Amino acid sequence: VFLCADNGSNNKGSNGPLRGFKGSPWEGGHRVPGIANWPGRIEAGTTNVTLCASMDVMPTLLALAGAPAPKERPLDGVDLSPVLLEGKTLADRKMFWDVGGRAMRDGPWKVVVSGKQPQLFNLADDLGETTDLAERESQRAGQMSDALNAWYAAVTADATPQPEE
Repeated sequence: VFLCADNGSNNKGSNGPLRGFKGSPWEGGHRVPGIANWPGRIEAGTTNVTLCASMDVMPTLLALAGAPAPKERPLDGVDLSPVLLEGKTLADRKMFWDVGGRAMRDGPWKVVVSGKQPQLFNLADDLGETTDLAERESQRAGQMSDALNAWYAAVTADATPQPEE
């Protein structure tokens, strides 16, 4: 059994120390716990802080079932079974999103572009995203912004057109 939410609380609820709400690029908009239960396979009561997303559920289920991933439509997620079954962590990976502004995670670092200038945060030291480090860490902020822009260009180049709202 997998259980997770797809977003943080709306502005009527609380996301604790996290900045932002549903529909925002801030941690309060998307950071949610996930729960996996498989008696006899996943050790009860264990926790893991591995960065993952709902896009990882399909590759995980396919791997656990011994089914191949589709070759004609590569999946964006990764197999979480080593995390769930062996308590391992995943290799570092960059994660991107575009909800209420664009953002990218790279290890503890997060760049958010929701205005004119990118903002940079070190979530290991500042989970509430209160201290913008973009000026002090301008090279990192620039590199991450460039990677975020490249990702956005790649995913929108051949994206399925969405209906007008």
